[in-house]
Amino acid sequence: MNNNSLLPLISIIVPVYNVQEYVRKCVLSICRQTYQNLEIIVIDDGSTDDSGRICDMLAKQDNRIKVVHQSNGGQSFARNRGLSMASGEYIGFVDGDDWIEMDMYESLYYLLLENDADISVCSHYVVKSGGIKAKYASGKISVYSSEEAMKVLIEDKLIRSYVWDKLYKRDLFDQICFPINRLFEDLAVSYRIFHRAKRVAMQQCPKYYYLVREGSAMQSKYDPLREYQLFLGVYERDQFVRANYRWKDLSSYVLQRGVHLIDHAMMLSPSESTEKIVEKVLEIMHKYDCDHFAYKSITLRTKCYFVYRHRICYRHIYRTVRMFFKLKRYKF
Repeated sequence: MNNNSLLPLISIIVPVYNVQEYVRKCVLSICRQTYQNLEIIVIDDGSTDDSGRICDMLAKQDNRIKVVHQSNGGQSFARNRGLSMASGEYIGFVDGDDWIEMDMYESLYYLLLENDADISVCSHYVVKSGGIKAKYASGKISVYSSEEAMKVLIEDKLIRSYVWDKLYKRDLFDQICFPINRLFEDLAVSYRIFHRAKRVAMQQCPKYYYLVREGSAMQSKYDPLREYQLFLGVYERDQFVRANYRWKDLSSYVLQRGVHLIDHAMMLSPSESTEKIVEKVLEIMHKYDCDHFAYKSITLRTKCYFVYRHRICYRHIYRTVRMFFKLKRYKF
């Protein structure tokens, strides 16, 4: 596609923090997009390595790049700063250690335009330990109403809560910010944005490369407090859905996430801090005791029964099973 300034401006927000080994590849993959009418907003969030200098050098080579250096405030703070600066009609996000196909934004723009959608979505590759995998690559296009898209988002399979594999109309973010000092910030905003969209178009074609780095925040040693934040995000989303939609059959996701956290906690040495987290989770889970939609599977019903009434017994059984099968990986 030729450079055509008559096409709408797309603002791409790139939060960067200590990714000197990856940021050049990331930013260049955006610069080389076939859709050229871009505003590339790079937020150097207090990097202590060479990331900021690399971004400044790239900005000298491409006047579409705007680099902002700020004290470290976290990814949410960086993204909010980028949103406040964005002047494009459309918004996209790319994390500083990831990269994208050359035609990602061209594909997303025309997918959105041709289907009269407010959000367009592609699938993505997961890059890990030298291997690259894509789960959805059939090329199939699906178009959803707001309510249909919300259900697909909550199911967390075909469309997930990541913000970086999507293109958004700018006005969807009016009065919406990423939460500061909180993990899983994508989850906290995605359902609110989808609620505002009239139509969402998705093509099962991977265009985004998501790099899973050893030592990153999401891959570091298991921390029950971190998973508790994820649980709270799922619970808050459920409360939002109940307030804005008539269907309640998604409450099982809260219980599933709660049991998932408690399963992980069972593998840790008992401690006061972990026990407090478990008690908070159980307090929320009990709010669904009278909700017959909450228990969709026999496995979930059985686990909840033992967690509620025989937790010590459940701990011993669960630890024995996991140790027997040598299952040590904690999956969020």
